[in-house]
Amino acid sequence: LDWGHLEEITSNLPNKAELVVGIGGGTALDAAKYVALRKNLPLRLVPTAVSTGAIIHGIFAKWDGRSTVGSASDWPYCDIEHVLVDYSLVLEAPWYLNTAGLGDVLCMYSGIAEWEYNARNGSAPALDEQAVRPTIEYYKSLTKDFPRTLGRDGTLTAESIRFIMASVHERDDRQLQNPNIPEAGHSMTQVIEESSQRGLIHGEMAALGAVFVCWATGHGDRMLQWLKRTHVRYRPTEIGLSKRETRDALAHAPVFFAQRGPS
Repeated sequence: LDWGHLEEITSNLPNKAELVVGIGGGTALDAAKYVALRKNLPLRLVPTAVSTGAIIHGIFAKWDGRSTVGSASDWPYCDIEHVLVDYSLVLEAPWYLNTAGLGDVLCMYSGIAEWEYNARNGSAPALDEQAVRPTIEYYKSLTKDFPRTLGRDGTLTAESIRFIMASVHERDDRQLQNPNIPEAGHSMTQVIEESSQRGLIHGEMAALGAVFVCWATGHGDRMLQWLKRTHVRYRPTEIGLSKRETRDALAHAPVFFAQRGPS
């Protein structure tokens, strides 16, 4: 997703095109948004997995190599004309590519965990229990209801795919906007991706980042329970990170946050 690379691709495409169709996972869909915006063309997305909010979000990050530049307020937006979903096609993807979408949703709890931790240590105002309760109850219902969509043999169904997509779509409306709730899980995702400098599954990185934050703040048991119930992979060895890379990511966190500050 490096913008220099995407600009080179875009400049080599025909100028007489009438439509851009992005087919694939989150990386392919975000690349299609760049092309559509630069070419000023309508865009349709055909996700082949539901592992990330890229399937519905018009906003996409600016990348320099494997590091993002700026913040969401600086990133461009591309209006998506249609998102076309073939359930049988999505179900052909490895199951963990799809359940990773729930990791991209549940990771946001880590922000609440960090607020509670900071309040306990005197560096933030008291946690507003009334404000955070609806969001926590939503996460509880999500992790309770998702297993009911699975087939008798525990495999994903078309209902499972619909459930994941609906959850990703609902996430933005249910996300608490509060200065005491940093996007801790996603910030750690950027740390891991920037440190490893290779392609990883975003929703799984978000889940791992949330595990890091929740364990550090005393909320690890709840997060692990939720991830297990929704079949989201989060263990470094499962998602392709070696012990050395995991240690390197944690060591990189102070450098990352010193440069950018928590988002």
